[in-house]
Amino acid sequence: MALRGAVACPRYASERHGEAAHLDQAAILDSDCLHLFAVNRNLEQRLPLTVDCAGFGIAGVANAEILHAELEAENTFAQPETVLPADFDGWQVAAGGKTARAELPPHSLVPTTFALRS
Repeated sequence: MALRGAVACPRYASERHGEAAHLDQAAILDSDCLHLFAVNRNLEQRLPLTVDCAGFGIAGVANAEILHAELEAENTFAQPETVLPADFDGWQVAAGGKTARAELPPHSLVPTTFALRS
């Protein structure tokens, strides 16, 4: 089930799309896990992200990766492994499992799967 999340964060002026948020997310609730895809569009600053799970508890992080590279980095046929995902260990789940927090590096994508409490 796709979830509608609320993101409160600094914004910036985009030439193409008007005002945009530095942080964005998409979340999918499965029977026993929450899949979160979070992006930090800020090119210079780490940004804090808090996941507040009001209706269910987080048992822990099942899997988390990060895609992060220099701004002009790209994969090409000649160099197909310039930008690769890596393990992300920056999540901290609060006691009781109601929130999880992380700081996202500049210009990064962090897909995470949280195991939920039953």
